[in-house]
Amino acid sequence: MKKINALFIFLFFYSVLCHSAGSQIEIEQLQEINDRSFEKMEAARKEANKSIENQIKNTPERKKAILDLKKSWESTIQKKCTIEIYESLNTDAEIATRNRCLSSEYLKEKIFFDNVYP
Repeated sequence: MKKINALFIFLFFYSVLCHSAGSQIEIEQLQEINDRSFEKMEAARKEANKSIENQIKNTPERKKAILDLKKSWESTIQKKCTIEIYESLNTDAEIATRNRCLSSEYLKEKIFFDNVYP
């Protein structure tokens, strides 16, 4: 009976330790995915902002209209991505999915402002 109890205790602790190690690896992988998606999103946002700054520089008389559009566009992007990632809310994939959506939308914004003619 003591051997069975000892075996049970050993197996219990072994499974807990193995699960913890597996969980730690998964946590690190998820963090890496989220970090990369954030970096891509930030790069896309910066590119969009550069395009907006160039438009303002090239057409200063349109500055107010451009900034108003930027503000509206940002609000739309946030709302659109919230709807688009609805299935991912409160899951491990939520952050990366949101960042992918934001990246895509910022790139669309950049393309739009790059193609506005003065």
